[in-house]
Amino acid sequence: MADILPVLGVEPDYSSDEEGIVDRVVPRLIGQSLAEAQSAVKSSGFDFRTVGAGTTVTAQLPRSGDRKSTRLNSSH
Repeated sequence: MADILPVLGVEPDYSSDEEGIVDRVVPRLIGQSLAEAQSAVKSSGFDFRTVGAGTTVTAQLPRSGDRKSTRLNSSH
C-alpha cells in the first residue's frame, strides 16, 4: 500500500509516533565474519545480538531480504 499511494498522488500523513519510522531491508549476513556482520547491521539501523562463540555467521533471524521497521534516528 505504501508503494501505491504516492503513484496515486496521495501524500503520507503520519502521526508523531510514526514520524521517523522507515522500513529497511535486512542485509544478508550468512558467511560474513562477525565483525563484518556487526558493521552491516549497525549501518542498516538495526540492533543485534549474537548467539554462540564462532567467528562466522552461520544463520540469521530475521532472514535477509525481509523488511523491518526502524527509526531513522537510530544510534545503532
